[in-house]
Amino acid sequence: MLALIIDDESSMRNVLVAQLSTFDDVQTTTAHNGKEGLAKVQTEMPNVIFSDLNMPVMDGYTLWQKLRELPQTQTLLFVLITSDNRSPESKQKLDNITHDPGAFVLAKNNVTRRTLAEIIERVRPKP
Repeated sequence: MLALIIDDESSMRNVLVAQLSTFDDVQTTTAHNGKEGLAKVQTEMPNVIFSDLNMPVMDGYTLWQKLRELPQTQTLLFVLITSDNRSPESKQKLDNITHDPGAFVLAKNNVTRRTLAEIIERVRPKP
């Protein structure tokens, strides 16, 4: 199972890689922004994407929109991770994403092994 981690901050990418690597069947790949992440999705087709909201080049919201436009990625599990939920623009974006049954919004301070395990269970292939 492959998890794509997209964040412009190396510290957050490293935290997610470290936490996800504790699951036996999870491999990770990373990208620095939404544009790079979209290219990786098209070549590596991950099972789940963990993306920051605010990034240069292409933000996580725009990436989510582009993924939902493509037939092969419309149902791909998308987890938006953010610490910005106060501005009116961010609130609208987060509200739009939470109405997508294949997407989650996760606060940066809630990135725990337990939360990640729950997300991984949703996409883990069933025997």
